[in-house]
Amino acid sequence: MTESQGCPNHQTAPTAEQRFPYHCAVLSVPDLGVARAPGPGLGNLLFPIARALVGQQAMGGTFVFPTMRQVKIGPYLRFERDKRTYGDTLRRRSPGETATWVKAAFLPKTGEGAATRSAKAIAYAGMADQFHSLPDDPSLIRDFLLRASRRPMAKQSYDIAIHFRKGDFAAPAQGHSGQSVQLPIEWYRAAYTKARDWLGKDNPSVVLFTDADPPATAAELGIEAVQFEPPGNALTSLVAMSRAKVLIPSRSTFSLWAQYLGQSTTFWPEGFDLQTYKRVDPVVDLVV
Repeated sequence: MTESQGCPNHQTAPTAEQRFPYHCAVLSVPDLGVARAPGPGLGNLLFPIARALVGQQAMGGTFVFPTMRQVKIGPYLRFERDKRTYGDTLRRRSPGETATWVKAAFLPKTGEGAATRSAKAIAYAGMADQFHSLPDDPSLIRDFLLRASRRPMAKQSYDIAIHFRKGDFAAPAQGHSGQSVQLPIEWYRAAYTKARDWLGKDNPSVVLFTDADPPATAAELGIEAVQFEPPGNALTSLVAMSRAKVLIPSRSTFSLWAQYLGQSTTFWPEGFDLQTYKRVDPVVDLVV
């Protein structure tokens, strides 16, 4: 009897599908392919997408284009400008990408922590350890976002981006070390002064990104000649923020993503537990 005729130690060579799994970013459940259940904001959604891209690059296989559109009513009830449904962020799937999504949807999935090349499909879900899992070089993820964007991206650079987040964030709280808490307007003024001194410019170019009323926020900040974010969507705003030399952020993953994609020098609020989210770099992570 030859080995191929039934030697008990013989293992059939794995098929191409087994060697090269599907890499699936699970953004929320259920996912119907054209829309999905309510999920988190864009900053949080980018983590499973990014890890799926990194996994596909490391292991080979197929990246499954994610379903971005979600059904969400909170932003409507709060009358927020950005409704955060995200259906307008990434382009539509091609017919081939749709066929891939359908095939991957019905395959058994392995969690990324136990993933091997023999897995049929790997599910990347949640935020994991945020930026600690991602490569220092953002090129892979940034290039995907630029290629996959539904709308053109801003290309020009400028001096300072200010991200003033209000919306569903809690009111300013002294001693709070985490995310999703507003920063007082006085902190933004102090951070702007520090950023201007760091640049060595009396009149730097400034773009304000906010979910509050832009003219009213600019008036509170007291910054002359401030520009407002260009029209677009959450993704175009994120990339536009990343074009700044200096970032004055909110306590959000959105701001963290802007810094990561642009490798921007950033002035963080004192007491913010930054190392929970990323590897702290004293050259670009400054404190006010």
